Amino acid sequence: MFSTDYSYVLCESFHETNWADWGQVVRTGGDPMMDPRFLSAVEQSMANQTRLWTLIVYDPQRRPVGTACLSTFRVDACALMAAPWRRLVAGIRRLWRGYLNFNLMLVGVPVSASQSRLRIAPDTDVPRVLDVVDEVARELVRRHRSYLVMFCDADEEEAQQWKHLTDLGYLQVDTLAVNELPARFRDYDEFCAALRSQYRWKIASSRRKFAESGLRTVWVTGAEGAAELYTDEVHRLYDAVLQRARSRMESLPAEFFRQIAWQFGAQARFLFVYQGERIVGFLCCLAGGDEYHVLFTGIDYAANKNSDLYFNIMFEGMDDGLRQGATRIFVGASSDGFKMRSGCVQTRRHMFIKARGLLQPLLRMFADVVFPPVEIIAPYSLYRRQLDDSQQPSIGDQVSDRRGP
Repeated sequence: MFSTDYSYVLCESFHETNWADWGQVVRTGGDPMMDPRFLSAVEQSMANQTRLWTLIVYDPQRRPVGTACLSTFRVDACALMAAPWRRLVAGIRRLWRGYLNFNLMLVGVPVSASQSRLRIAPDTDVPRVLDVVDEVARELVRRHRSYLVMFCDADEEEAQQWKHLTDLGYLQVDTLAVNELPARFRDYDEFCAALRSQYRWKIASSRRKFAESGLRTVWVTGAEGAAELYTDEVHRLYDAVLQRARSRMESLPAEFFRQIAWQFGAQARFLFVYQGERIVGFLCCLAGGDEYHVLFTGIDYAANKNSDLYFNIMFEGMDDGLRQGATRIFVGASSDGFKMRSGCVQTRRHMFIKARGLLQPLLRMFADVVFPPVEIIAPYSLYRRQLDDSQQPSIGDQVSDRRGP
């Protein structure tokens, strides 16, 4: 229903969404994280963990000017705390099992891909669109008895664009920085050739160790049967990595990876690492338009000891992103030191969060504990010669003084 002011359509099923209107705001084929196929993969594989909605905002002329995906999720606030606080919470939970577990309303989806799920068309009254999204989110919070609303994973440009949310009572906090590989080389071999000797030697040593281990790698797309290769046994490799992760917001089911393969076909790229006939590692990536996303990995840690399996899987993913011709290659939000030495730069990510009732002042009081500030590491001095300005990476304004060894 439309009025003379901004209005919206909220759909509880993706099948009901007007994807033609959605596509007028979201870049068709060039924004994998807002692609209907990605959202459908989440909806079909995680129905027992979350409820999802699509939202399209219309201006007074009835033009679509904003799109968002919203979802419910039960979150463990402890997941983002520093280690000493996590130990304290673990002690409290011996007596109070549900301590600091909240029903959360995400303006996003419960898949950690370091990308936001809100898009606003150019030349739009951004505060008015944010008013509408906030209104819808608060109504869903009341309806589903959630305690927190969170706008997830805004990059620096989006964080500036969304500043109006602080006027609506939201608190802006840091979330994990994302590592991005600047796409200035044709492939990873060309990148290695440009490195200073100590970095080139370390990567070459790791790749040689992998080659001598007898393991072999095979790239398989969704169109070539990746879903069938992604068995429950392979998924246990993902679980093994998740158990060691510094921050664990969600645990994805095996069906999510199969859905990614089925939904995206040739754009879903899976690397499988074989030891004989057994898969001991994998990497799940998405190629879409000018973007390439290294999403999730799984490894057998027994095989990792003698092969540098994890490092070499990531090398292969970065190489594939360069070979696919992507101009932006996202390499996740963990193993920062290794990824920085492998050519990545860090870019800051932000969340905007608001709580219901008495939880809001508590949130503001303990925000630095639950969401500690994230230090952005300056790029390492990797290259044999100075890169020109067009090749220099762009990072957040605040960086540490740390450099590579």
